[in-house]
This record gives sequence, C-alpha cells and structure tokens, in this order.
Amino acid sequence: SLDNDEDTSFHNYLIYFMSKLDDTTIIHRTDIDTLRQVQHDMNQIIQSGGYRKNLKEVYNLSDQYKQKNISPGGSADMLIIKIIYEELKYLINKESEDI
Repeated sequence: SLDNDEDTSFHNYLIYFMSKLDDTTIIHRTDIDTLRQVQHDMNQIIQSGGYRKNLKEVYNLSDQYKQKNISPGGSADMLIIKIIYEELKYLINKESEDI
C-alpha cells in the first residue's frame, strides 16, 4: 500500500502531466479548448501549492471532469511510466547495493 508521501507524489505527478501534456484522450473525448482549460486548472493547483494544499479543489475538479466526460488518459499513461521508472530505478540501485 502507498504511504501518504507516495500518494501525494503520484497525485502531484498526475497534476503536472495534466498541466503540460497535449493529452489526446482529452482532445478526442472533448475538444482543444477543454484541454487548455484543464491545463489551466492544473497550473492553478500547482501554483497554489499542489495536491495536499488543494484537496477540495482537486476533488471538485475531478467531479466536474467526470460529468463532462473529461478523461486524462494520456497523462495517466505517463504517470504509470513514471511509477514503473521509479520502481526500476529503486530495484537497480538496491541490486547494486547487494553486490
């Protein structure tokens, strides 16, 4: 299970990816203007302290996005790649310590 630091870190990575990526899943399900609004929303979260300091706003946006069929699938894919990368880096470093 994730501890709070990992959970917060993963949420912040997702917010970061959503703020930067031209997420084709969002564009496909909605339009480019919606993508730009999502990027703007996520930049506001980042500028005001990230996930932990904006829990209410994050959950409100999540509910709004669900209602509008906004799905950041591309950003979620990047988050999975980031998690796998971090796990592999940890395992490789652990392996080299054991030698």
